[in-house]
Amino acid sequence: MQEERNCLGKYISEERRKSEFPPHKLGNDENGLPMYAWECLTLSVSEKIWSVIDLFWLCHIAVSGMSTADIRRVGLPEEGAVVDQQNWIMEAFKIIHNEFHIMNKGLEEERQREQESNRQREEMKKKYSK
Repeated sequence: MQEERNCLGKYISEERRKSEFPPHKLGNDENGLPMYAWECLTLSVSEKIWSVIDLFWLCHIAVSGMSTADIRRVGLPEEGAVVDQQNWIMEAFKIIHNEFHIMNKGLEEERQREQESNRQREEMKKKYSK
């Protein structure tokens, strides 16, 4: 994932440590203004955390829900039942699952704001093109 998003610093310039390519959009702040990072934030995530995330996606799949995506567990990291798994890994899975929903909700809200903005723009075009 880091390589796909150019997070390995291949295109980071020395001048003010800014990327030669457009920055990574982080979303919007509480005022609706866009927030950017010049370096990919995945660089700050340790290898141990990446391995837990990889393990999570080996045990779960994303499925389409009525309006948003959801996650369904399709396996466990070790043999046995849920109670036989290491507590820390199951807690980590809960955190990843919750963060997935928080991110998904934010993306859905951003998509709705963008659709509303586009709708208003089209209405203004129609109004003033007459």
